[in-house]
Amino acid sequence: MNQLLTNLVEELNSKSIPHRIVELSHPAMTVPEVKEFAKEPIVEHEVCKTIMILTNNGAIGIMLQGNRKIDFKKLRAQFGKTSRFATAKEVKAAANVEPGAVCPLLLNVPLYIDKSVVELQNAHFGSGDHMFGLEMRPVEIKKFARAMLCDFAL
Repeated sequence: MNQLLTNLVEELNSKSIPHRIVELSHPAMTVPEVKEFAKEPIVEHEVCKTIMILTNNGAIGIMLQGNRKIDFKKLRAQFGKTSRFATAKEVKAAANVEPGAVCPLLLNVPLYIDKSVVELQNAHFGSGDHMFGLEMRPVEIKKFARAMLCDFAL
């Protein structure tokens, strides 16, 4: 585990927040890859992603189920017509990691969680380390990250 994830796990443990670390055999970028490379069983529809978006007001993170896409019509209605996906450099600045390893708990920008994620029993997501995933109850993610609920997914 890299230092970012080690520090996060220590913080989760110190706050008694239930979580599970899932080791991967290879770095994964898609839901099928996460399912294939996970060394422990995971529920495919619980795999989530955190997408970095640049808006008129700065960067935000949006956590949604891995098989869903962002509805830019809804997003731009709230954040402005110039809202767009962040570049790899902008992702690194906002998340401290490269795309594919973004952890919603490690962002230094506001986090929005799509309402479909909150309905899941568990959410499996990027941990800040390409070789590990993190799994938690969505209510714990929302509380820990002080995230706002949204409806930006198709």
